[in-house]
Amino acid sequence: MLSINVDWGIGLGVVVNGEIFDGASGFAGELGHIQVNPDGVLCTCGKVGCLDTITSASSLLKNIKDGLRQGKVSKLGEYKDRVEDINLEMVIEAAQQGDAFAIDIIHNIGLELGKGLSIAVHLFNPQIIIIDGVLSKAQKLIVNPIEHAINKYCLTDFKEDLRIEISQLGENAKIYGVHTYVVENLLKAV
Repeated sequence: MLSINVDWGIGLGVVVNGEIFDGASGFAGELGHIQVNPDGVLCTCGKVGCLDTITSASSLLKNIKDGLRQGKVSKLGEYKDRVEDINLEMVIEAAQQGDAFAIDIIHNIGLELGKGLSIAVHLFNPQIIIIDGVLSKAQKLIVNPIEHAINKYCLTDFKEDLRIEISQLGENAKIYGVHTYVVENLLKAV
């Protein structure tokens, strides 16, 4: 199972045989820091063109605000002179109400995220991908382009039995996951 946290950054949890796969140093799953655009923007990690820079909630808000400043037509256009007031919930709501500009931004993020996930699907061949985090609130608007990209970029055998679902825990998933992980490791130490 892969659990992708699509939040203000991108995180990936890898579960193999019911156990969290940590990797040699405990950093397995840093999907957000694979380079996808060598000519891209500087990431908070200090590298250039990380998946985080084009698929996180931060990048979504940046793209929306930049587009509005450039005169893109949108329901969010009423905030053109005060784009800093726009938050993620407003963008998702606009998209769910049919705003083409907001839909396009979310769709593009989903496609790029799906490309990144395609790499993880080829590496781990999971049965299911669980999507959680703040962008999971976009529901099908984010899942459909992810599925499209996986269908396009994954070999048939890897995607045939793969399910993609949105976590019912939403943005609380990471909190519950961290707590569970800590408790399990404390119990192992005792």
